[in-house]
Amino acid sequence: MQTHCRTLKKIATIFLFAVLAVIVPIAASQNTDDPYIDIKDAAQTCVFFRRSGNTLKQYEVDGKVCIRKRQRLSPISIHIDMYTLQQIPDQIADALVFDHLIIRSTSNSKRTPLNTEVVEKLLWFLRTVHTHKLTISGFKPVTHTATTIDMPTLDDGRPSYVHPECQQPIPRLLKVYTKRLVLESISEDFATWILPRLDLKESVFSLHINQRVGISNLCFLDALNPGSLLTMHVYTGKGVGSIDCALLREQRVRDGLMVKGPPNPIHASPDIMQAIASKNWAKLCVPVRLWCSIAAVLQQPITIVDLTLDHMIPQYDPIMKAINHSPIVVVKTLNIRLNNRRTKPLAVKTLRDIMAWINKYFACIENLLLTNTQNRALIEPTVHKYICIEPQLSTIRTMKYRLYNRPTLHLYSIKNILWIAPEAYKDWISGKLNEEIISTCKEKIIFLYPILQNPDSHFLTNPPDRDPSTLNTNPTCFNCKWTLSGLACLENTNNRYMGIVCKKRHMGCYFCLKKLVKEKKETQEPFLCPECGEEIISTTFSGVIEAKKQGTGCFGIIEVGLNH
Repeated sequence: MQTHCRTLKKIATIFLFAVLAVIVPIAASQNTDDPYIDIKDAAQTCVFFRRSGNTLKQYEVDGKVCIRKRQRLSPISIHIDMYTLQQIPDQIADALVFDHLIIRSTSNSKRTPLNTEVVEKLLWFLRTVHTHKLTISGFKPVTHTATTIDMPTLDDGRPSYVHPECQQPIPRLLKVYTKRLVLESISEDFATWILPRLDLKESVFSLHINQRVGISNLCFLDALNPGSLLTMHVYTGKGVGSIDCALLREQRVRDGLMVKGPPNPIHASPDIMQAIASKNWAKLCVPVRLWCSIAAVLQQPITIVDLTLDHMIPQYDPIMKAINHSPIVVVKTLNIRLNNRRTKPLAVKTLRDIMAWINKYFACIENLLLTNTQNRALIEPTVHKYICIEPQLSTIRTMKYRLYNRPTLHLYSIKNILWIAPEAYKDWISGKLNEEIISTCKEKIIFLYPILQNPDSHFLTNPPDRDPSTLNTNPTCFNCKWTLSGLACLENTNNRYMGIVCKKRHMGCYFCLKKLVKEKKETQEPFLCPECGEEIISTTFSGVIEAKKQGTGCFGIIEVGLNH
């Protein structure tokens, strides 16, 4: 288990560096020391972009018209429907750098076919694009796929693409340097037509496919030539039939795969399932039915930093039973999006079933998010603010359960640190607050299991009839050895509190516990009680015993920032 958790942390670190790489300026590998472009084509470049409503930043330097290299206007759109072949010049200032460049078609006419000659000349005209984000949007089906313009692309060293069913090479007309490629509301056959004409072999980027209508498959991605594909995001308004593509089959998607859309069946061939199930992921988001198929072919444990399972219908037992995999999946953050198709809320028992299933098939979970995605309550409306899942899933440190039309339920642990004000310690250790603690917990916490009075809880002390002379009413911090009476003299409110950290009632002051948490995070060591070695649980919300004005203690639950 510790080996899996170390692997999880390593993958999380790699993913962090990948994210940082995405936000690095995309022109870093290019010579952009000169902030201006002084070329003879500056005027016609400005005219071209002005036709689509864009005014490029330009300056006059020594009597010459210069264009600023970095065009920070975002986004800049090229409306292909506004151009004819004659209106696209032969040369552009190809050193321009954009934050967001959009190439779009806005024509809604189905009778007028797309003029691919204009698109080809545009790609050849641009030649090279430097942009943090490139969006290709709104293109309808094409009537032919052949390259029609005589352009010497094969003679200037640019690559070409040869389709397996066609021996005629397709020149990659446009070289793209980008961190994010978005295909938005384009037809499948246009995607099949344009991707062979893009050269992305020197780009490290994420791919986003956003479709309002459904797509039958992802085979058009086979023509893509990424230098490195970090993540693939697929969202369609009416679903995707199949996710089969060479990028997944050959495990060329490095960090993350996100497939979102309506709860329609999504298919994949056995080799695609095996490819997904045989590598570690930084982020994976798939419908729960697709996860059933992936989990069924698991042959060895894998690690997923962030896993989202969409469209889970918990009352359908066949789905739960279908996700029955022997190898454990190590997950740091698990997000389950729940659907309740019934008109009535479900019983709390359904949550217990979900927790038992998670506990059986996943390991090392630190963060759990349950979300009700429909306009129906998953469980009965409640006034509770917290949820306790013990004794299941002991590694979880943060949990949120988002109910429909109700406040979010947050994780609460009865093994968490119990904070006590010095003036209220005697009331707690004598057992006078036991009934109040039980009553408050029942009022504010949903307990999936009846463990409130479990002996593992250090919230409750021995019965009040214990001999008062045996009680230690002035304990010390296990680290700095400050006594409770000494802490009572401090002016800082937080530092005055003493934390009960284990069932043997060992204590640490707020300052020492906060310091210990920081040290253990830096060294990636477990957070243990220095006295007995028991694990110290520190979640966001903790029980706190404060002193009333009358000097008596009272119990409540608040957010304590020990981990921040």
